[in-house]
Amino acid sequence: MLKITSEADLLRLNPANPAFPVIQDLVHRIITESYKTEYPYDPDSDGWIALCSQDDLDRPLTEFFGEPDPYHLIDIPYEGINRLGGMFVATYLANNQFGIVFVVPEHIVHGELLECFEAHLDE
Repeated sequence: MLKITSEADLLRLNPANPAFPVIQDLVHRIITESYKTEYPYDPDSDGWIALCSQDDLDRPLTEFFGEPDPYHLIDIPYEGINRLGGMFVATYLANNQFGIVFVVPEHIVHGELLECFEAHLDE
């Protein structure tokens, strides 16, 4: 999973990656634009964007949710999910301020996780 907390983090993502334009737009709207406000973005307080890979589909997400009972992608209480540019964009809000936006390529999502995402779609 690639954790995105700044414009500089985009450099870790190949511009040819199909997720790049989606994440670039999210970085602009969530991170960059907040610096023009009286409440600039702080990843520790506000959250981040996470690009998921095939390896992340079934594993416990301990780096985001800690121990002893970390969420798996299928267990997260999503606020909503959209489809955008061949990606599922799933929003998790922990409280009134902190959130994580999970960007998951549609082509890697199957089975129960696909059913979960489709049940949460905001279409």
